[in-house]
Amino acid sequence: MLEGVDRGFSARTARAPSRTAAPRSQPSLVTATANRCACHHRQPLRLQPPMPGSVTLSNPPVAPVPDMTPDAYAAFTAALLTRLAGEPDIVGLVLLGSSSGHGAPADAHSDHDFFVVTRAGDQPRWRGDPSWLPDAAELVLHYAETAHGVKALYASGHLVEFAVFDLDELAVARVNRYRVVLDRADVAARLAAVRDATAAATGAPLDRTWHVGQLLTALVVGAGRAARGERLSGHQLIRGAAVGHLLALLRAGHAGDPLRDDLDPARRFERAMPEVGGELDAALCLPVIAAARAVLAIAVRELGALVPPAAHRAVADLLARLEP
Repeated sequence: MLEGVDRGFSARTARAPSRTAAPRSQPSLVTATANRCACHHRQPLRLQPPMPGSVTLSNPPVAPVPDMTPDAYAAFTAALLTRLAGEPDIVGLVLLGSSSGHGAPADAHSDHDFFVVTRAGDQPRWRGDPSWLPDAAELVLHYAETAHGVKALYASGHLVEFAVFDLDELAVARVNRYRVVLDRADVAARLAAVRDATAAATGAPLDRTWHVGQLLTALVVGAGRAARGERLSGHQLIRGAAVGHLLALLRAGHAGDPLRDDLDPARRFERAMPEVGGELDAALCLPVIAAARAVLAIAVRELGALVPPAAHRAVADLLARLEP
């Protein structure tokens, strides 16, 4: 989502929490159970031959999509710029994220993210009719994601996410990495102000007490729902909400990390904290309540005194009682 309104949990600047847990050499709940995780990358899933008439599921491909080479990616960007530069109603084009050329470069799995800036009143036409996009005949999906944002999907699987603003509407956006490649007004100056506002908002001290509370209660509610039979809701709370709060807390202690995305703490987490990232990946492959216990164990070890001991015991006891 381009406008930054719902980009997950914002990791804010905070001091690294103290740790009181056992040394890393001690086996953790995650490492002790990782070998039983069917979807863990070290333990490939072995399926029995399908029964006649059954649906066969296969693992998704991990090789890069061959059509989106660096040259193809650059060609798409160039075609986009050429098309919009020829339109008098367009006053700006802003490339975002990996499309900007700053930070982590685009790869075969990268989408195109950008802002289109129009003259006031022309935004609806550019949001509603995607025929101006490069290779528009290959589009298989196009829809409004937000009041300003649009997503479009190509038959190749390449995704385009863009938002269309007039100059004044740019103030509602949030950006980190960007590059202004077309500017017929004061687009660059306005984007600089947007970036400063984004940095101020995401750089505010993290409310760690709130995030810890949300983490623990998400584990409790998620486990309870799973035990009740509402497994999908349990998965969502434990693997989504609880882990999101934990990632925000962990990334808050690494505000100067060049791999950190201040709009989404999950981005590039495995590169910034590979050991913890691997443990969380293994934890999320466990059955739902076992996953909750593993996430709790990681949180207590990594966050130390931030997790109230009495609350830790209460949650751990509950999860132990609910686990099949």
